[in-house]
This record gives sequence, C-alpha cells and structure tokens, in this order.
Amino acid sequence: MNRIVVGIDNEPIKENKNYYINLLVKKRENNNNGRGATYSIACIVSLSNGKIKIICRYYKVYSFTNNIPLDYINNILTKKFPLGVSDNILNSYLNDDVYFKSIQECENSNTLKIESIIHFCEKEKSNKIHHTNICLKSILFKDVYQFSSNISKKLKKYLDSDDFFHINDIFNLHDDDDIEYCNIHKIINEGIAWGIILS
Repeated sequence: MNRIVVGIDNEPIKENKNYYINLLVKKRENNNNGRGATYSIACIVSLSNGKIKIICRYYKVYSFTNNIPLDYINNILTKKFPLGVSDNILNSYLNDDVYFKSIQECENSNTLKIESIIHFCEKEKSNKIHHTNICLKSILFKDVYQFSSNISKKLKKYLDSDDFFHINDIFNLHDDDDIEYCNIHKIINEGIAWGIILS
C-alpha cells in the first residue's frame, strides 16, 4: 500500500485520511446509444486496515441562472463555434454559473453512490474488488457503474504492479473508448453560484 503517492508533495497515502477528487466526465456519442451525457463525480478515497475504499457520488451539472443542463449548453456551443472557441466559452461558463443536481438512487431520495473496496487476498496473491450500492435498472446507472468499475480496476492494476503511482492516475479514464473527456477539477464558490476550475 505504501507505493501509492498523493498530492503535490508526493507523500504516501495516510491511514484513515480522506482524499477528495472531483471529476467531470463526458460519455462519447456513438451510433449505438446516441448518448453523450456529462457527469460530475465526487470521489473520496481512504485507506483503513489495509483496505482502500473509493466512494463515488454522481451528479448532473446545470446552469444556475437558467436551469439548463451542461450537456445541452455544450451541444449548442459545439454546433455554433469552432472547437477552441466553444471550449473557452464553456470553461468561462463553468467558472461561476453551475449547480450540481443529484442523480437519484433507485427511487430513493439519496444521491447515487457506488462504493468500491479493494483489498489484498493472501490466498490468491492479488488484490480483489468488491462493489456495493449497485443499481443497474437503467442505462444511466450502467453508465455510472462503468465509471466506478474502471476507476477501481485501474487501482487494482496499479496495486498489483511494483510501480509507484499517484492517486490521480486511477481517475484518468481517457483510455476508455466510450469516454470523450475526463477532467479532474476543483469546485469554487464565487460569483453568482458554484464554479468548476478544470485542471
């Protein structure tokens, strides 16, 4: 477990301490499903008793002033402007005009949450993954399960190797063909509403 490093100072991950990572992930549109939905994922990573827990909570991003989904705004911008211009407009918009709407969990009022626990199995000499709070009643839930699954599989792969790695590496989902982009971001509270600063 001490091969994991985290943060700017590259200190090893500490026992019983929470590490917070926020992601903005956009599914790639394709002919099979036509979806290109964008999700905000709030992740907490912690190490306790030799087990690493990753909690992922899922949200949709909306304009605070107009209550318009980010997916719709992004779609309009990319149709009207060249890619570089639309990206600049979108980044400016994200800085101070968003709110996060909970994706509800299976007819429950709680925000959809998937927990992954990764622990070393002495008998098999490798790390094992256990997921909880899985609800796959719709395409949307299958999407978010895919994100959580990919994150935990990356962590397992790194833990099973002998290399040092940064905790942010497990949240880089760019190698998944279904994902158009995946950015770690900070959430700020400035201007008229919440804002997102992409890294």
